[in-house]
Amino acid sequence: MGVESIHYSSQVPELETLLGSINRPGDYCVHGRLVGAMPRLNVDSVGTVAFPIQLAQIQSLIQAAERAPYGRGPDTVLDTSVRDCWQIDAGKIRLDGLGWDNTFKSIMTCIAEGIGRPAEQLVARPYKVLVYEPGGFFTPHRDTEKESGMVATLVVSLPTDGSGGELVVRHKDREMVIDMCVGDPSELAFAAFFADCTHETRPVKEGHRVALVFNLILNGDKSAALLQAPDFAKQTDRMAELLSEWRRNADRAAKIVWLLEHDYSEAGISFATLKGTDAAVGQALAEAAARAECAMHAAIVQITEFGSPDYTDYYDDQDDFDMGEVHETYCELTGWVDQDDNRLGIGSIPLLDDELLPVGALDDAEPDDRQVEEASGNAGVSVEYAYRRAALVVWPQSNSVSIMAQGGISGAIEYVASKCARIRDESGSKANTDTLVAHLVDAWIEDRRWFPSQKHPALQDMLELLHETANPALTTRFLESVVVRVYAGSENDALIEAAAQVGP
Repeated sequence: MGVESIHYSSQVPELETLLGSINRPGDYCVHGRLVGAMPRLNVDSVGTVAFPIQLAQIQSLIQAAERAPYGRGPDTVLDTSVRDCWQIDAGKIRLDGLGWDNTFKSIMTCIAEGIGRPAEQLVARPYKVLVYEPGGFFTPHRDTEKESGMVATLVVSLPTDGSGGELVVRHKDREMVIDMCVGDPSELAFAAFFADCTHETRPVKEGHRVALVFNLILNGDKSAALLQAPDFAKQTDRMAELLSEWRRNADRAAKIVWLLEHDYSEAGISFATLKGTDAAVGQALAEAAARAECAMHAAIVQITEFGSPDYTDYYDDQDDFDMGEVHETYCELTGWVDQDDNRLGIGSIPLLDDELLPVGALDDAEPDDRQVEEASGNAGVSVEYAYRRAALVVWPQSNSVSIMAQGGISGAIEYVASKCARIRDESGSKANTDTLVAHLVDAWIEDRRWFPSQKHPALQDMLELLHETANPALTTRFLESVVVRVYAGSENDALIEAAAQVGP
């Protein structure tokens, strides 16, 4: 498995080494045990639960519960061969007690230190009560993002007689096996892990296991949510030097694309919710990029491979065919987010050769989606693999407009308009706005080659931006180079204003 057709970057090996050396306190999983004031747990139709939980109350909990489903792609499925346990929704439970707040605060402090998130930004929201009977289990899986800002899952095991039911959490080539059984009426076992980590609950051998599950949400000011790297000043200084050298190199690639360690959905990617080492890398690279006059954004790398199936193995089901020979590969960047976590109206931008790092990062990657097309006519069976990974993307600041225009001129206009508005609000130099709009005119002239004989739908927006910029030379250049070649008439209102600005 793995993506075979990627040509990784060879231009900045020292930068790759420096980025790979960044780490920080915190891990993908933290667990522990705590003796303290217990919660007063009240469950609808059950009442107040006593600790350790006795068999009669466990049976009452099960009567109040429902079979726990699991997510399979876009569907929610009930299958006890995959997940065998019971669940009670958070809306049916109440947690309080005189000393519980202090106990839970101690758990949250330990978790925040362990996974490297700021304690004041981490909020735990009750999600479920889970009840495992003898033999109950949950096969390896990953949690979905159940709400905006969710970064991790917290499991707190309540005192119940039993054995087995270990929680196993994996990330890359590492694995933690955690004994979550507790019997003492004043003891709790807890574990928290990033939501994209693969984890499982092994079968309960004896008795039962009852657990509270919380979603851990990163809340508050997004700028405060970015963690400070422990001490990467030297690496950052050197990275800034290397990026400056790279920016001045006439033969360089258009951008540098650094794949992140954790998985983030297109809806969930943001600088505020970067996890583990990704947060430290993001901050150090952002600082170095700013010093080197480079821009940095987050995006989703999408790689699609088309090819023929591998016929060397026998398959009962044609849908199980693996990829044999790859015939075509499409690589693009989508889902753009700036460092203030603003969603940008940029379309798909190509991922080109000599841009992707770290080298070999996708060598063992499993596809996120695979499709098999049946043979039809003269065409044989075809296989399609799709890979999606989050990344940090760096390019020279002076190239921002032209690179964004690759995803569509409308996104580039939106970017330039917002930048110009900010410059004017801050009483900045008009020369800066003129420079940005000049880059945009250049991008339009390039865009003309893609649409040689039709009006571009964003033409009026561009004319309005030129009117606000009030630079007759730029307006004249745009009219001569673009408008007279694609004029269609619908942009007349804006065109009249532009012509008045230029004069006879």
